[in-house]
Amino acid sequence: GWKDEFLESYKQFLDPAGVQNAKMSDVRLLKSMEKLAGKVVAVKKLVDEGKISAESQSVMGKRALTNMTDQMAASEQEIARFMPMTGADEEKVGYDKFELGAVMIEDGFHVYEHLKATKDIINDLQENVLSDALPSHQKSIIQFYARQVQSFCDVMADIGLFRLMEDIVEMYKIVPRNKTQEPQTEVLAPETPEKSMPPAKPVQKPKRDPDKGLAE
Repeated sequence: GWKDEFLESYKQFLDPAGVQNAKMSDVRLLKSMEKLAGKVVAVKKLVDEGKISAESQSVMGKRALTNMTDQMAASEQEIARFMPMTGADEEKVGYDKFELGAVMIEDGFHVYEHLKATKDIINDLQENVLSDALPSHQKSIIQFYARQVQSFCDVMADIGLFRLMEDIVEMYKIVPRNKTQEPQTEVLAPETPEKSMPPAKPVQKPKRDPDKGLAE
């Protein structure tokens, strides 16, 4: 299948410890994005019901907007941790962008599916309601989130996966995912209060031989 073909082409760049670290990071971000998706949908529902508008917001509407932007700020930071942009970042998280790309291929770009869906809904809400309904600090949170999503897309383009990622997410709109086959559910950690859950310690990777690694 398409996954096997792409993963085969990545094999020479992958370290098992790096792949395991990337899987743990992928699970953390997916959980964060699922929480954000729920809060974005809640805001959209209140907009559709007229409880959030450019002119006024109900108490419930204001609370939903605050919950959404608070989670958006947390997810934005999680996306930043997810993507190693420099060699120092790779050392810190314990994987490189190719090992991350392999993990994302394996799970069918599930994280990007949430990123894209939330971004599209937020953009629509911002154009029609939120640009006038939100105070400046909440607008800034949305702007930072949008920039982080774009940075994520840039990294995927850098390793040649952006077009594939877009195509696969579109495919899953037509052919729904089989949840019983999602690989990341096998490594989900027990639910822990988000504020007290530190990032998992990366598995130590052996030093890469610069003569055998990928030239930047």
